[in-house]
Amino acid sequence: MTASRVAEAATELRGEVAAAMDRAMEEGVFPGGVVVIRHRGEVVLEEAFGYSHLYDTRDARTPYPTRATTDTIYDLASLTKLFTATCVMQLVEEGRLELDAPVASYLPEFAEHGKADRTIRQLLTHVAGLPPFEHLWELEPTPEARVRHTLAVRPQAPANTEYVYSDVGLITLGHLVGLLDGGLDRSVRERVARSLGLRDLGYCPPEELRSRIAPTEDESYAGRGMVWGQVHDENAWSLGGVAGHAGLFGTAREVSALGQLYLNRGEYEGARLLRPETVEEMTRNQIPGLGSRGLGWQLDAEFYMGELASDRTYGHTGFTGTSLVVDPRRELVVTLLTNRVHPTRHGPDTGPARRAVANAAREYADSVTS
Repeated sequence: MTASRVAEAATELRGEVAAAMDRAMEEGVFPGGVVVIRHRGEVVLEEAFGYSHLYDTRDARTPYPTRATTDTIYDLASLTKLFTATCVMQLVEEGRLELDAPVASYLPEFAEHGKADRTIRQLLTHVAGLPPFEHLWELEPTPEARVRHTLAVRPQAPANTEYVYSDVGLITLGHLVGLLDGGLDRSVRERVARSLGLRDLGYCPPEELRSRIAPTEDESYAGRGMVWGQVHDENAWSLGGVAGHAGLFGTAREVSALGQLYLNRGEYEGARLLRPETVEEMTRNQIPGLGSRGLGWQLDAEFYMGELASDRTYGHTGFTGTSLVVDPRRELVVTLLTNRVHPTRHGPDTGPARRAVANAAREYADSVTS
């Protein structure tokens, strides 16, 4: 492959991604976003599109819109689960947690309502029989009461009988990590963000970063107004902004670094966070017959992975309009961060844009390696 052909492929990649993003913005899917694509360890595209801030309320556009930049910080929503899972598996490697140990052996309150035998592995793979979510912010008056409610939740099915994507399970795991490691926010900061050099990634961003943060939704129904600089997810907000299922903020480059860490089998720029065998375990299907889940990771999900989907491809999405896809076959990491809930969550489907970006990355990788 000549240098000129690689440059031509990069230009084509940029054009296809820009066309996909422009189309989605015209359709009102999101106000803007940032795409980072890594191929064989190199960033081959990092570009911002559209705006990060367009509305002051659900119905009123701001007179001072803000352009998205590659330094825009987004609410990562459920991409947070990947960082929680990483911390869990580091604790497993250290012998402080056992994957197949009952959660109740660490959190006795979790045993209530017949959950004494539900394991950490089952929570990571969403087959513990837990409900998908609880409206904690409406049900209980304090963060402490909301945690107690989570641990005592009644299961909706026996373990290992069905796959139900559960925020409840990840809130539980985040609480457990926090108890063992001096706080979940500290664990993510020290174990992942600092080790990878991710300066902006974290919970509860300081006020001085607000100008770089993309606002999310007008949550006047919860007494919040336009959410800007605080976590969008109501349950994470009601838990003080720090939770295992949502709450992290970061840039697209930082999220792509996590993807590269896994593609590199646990190592990133000289820092080893996980053993290769741990990465292999996390990215294989743990629940054949019920679904396609690794430990924290989703596998083979065409609805956002597009043509990159396969039984070896892993990734995750977030409710605010975020996604990460890792394709080991092509050595690709594809990150798309948007605030598609700005100013409301009731917009068009993000799936076509996510798939179009993934497909453009596939075309690029195949063209430069053919």
